[in-house]
Amino acid sequence: MNILIIGCGKVGSGLANSLYKKGHDVSVIDLNQNNFTRLDNSFTGYAIRGVPIDVDVLREGGIEECDFVAAVTDDDNTNIMVSQLAKTFFNVPKVLTRIYDPKRKNIFTEFGLHTISPTALTVDVIERIINGQDKDINNTISFATSSLAIEHIPVPKNYYGVELTNISHDETETIIGVEKADGSVILRDANENYKLQNGDNLIYAKLI
Repeated sequence: MNILIIGCGKVGSGLANSLYKKGHDVSVIDLNQNNFTRLDNSFTGYAIRGVPIDVDVLREGGIEECDFVAAVTDDDNTNIMVSQLAKTFFNVPKVLTRIYDPKRKNIFTEFGLHTISPTALTVDVIERIINGQDKDINNTISFATSSLAIEHIPVPKNYYGVELTNISHDETETIIGVEKADGSVILRDANENYKLQNGDNLIYAKLI
């Protein structure tokens, strides 16, 4: 498949690194040249620096021949604008939009865009844990070319006393939060200085 990824942050670069290894033709667009250092040294696709909503930049990224576009920058408005251009102007068959505001997610789903909201996803996972659901299995969300697994694992002993912000992970993962021994859940962004303890479980999302 010909795939265009908008945004080369942790998600975009992780997606690009995964997809080119599976034989897809991948192009990545990002305004920040430094973000391309996240790509593997062996990355065989194209890295294009430019404004993602610029039609000429999108054409340089091969959008006219694309089978799939994933708009996964950190900015909702950029993702929405690129997705609308891809869907209505360039007639890309499949378009995925990352939307942080869950209220917007529902609106753009009605426009025929595939959307994913990390905020809504986090809430759903936490509710499942609180309700005792899927305790021993991973939750997986499948997209056109990849899947996102929500994993729930005990904190290793060597992480006891370590703050959440200091937990290392690779480019295909992001830590969502922690389930404490008493069953309560804390979010990473809201409790960055929380120190991990015996009995805690890490909750994180991973591209597979």
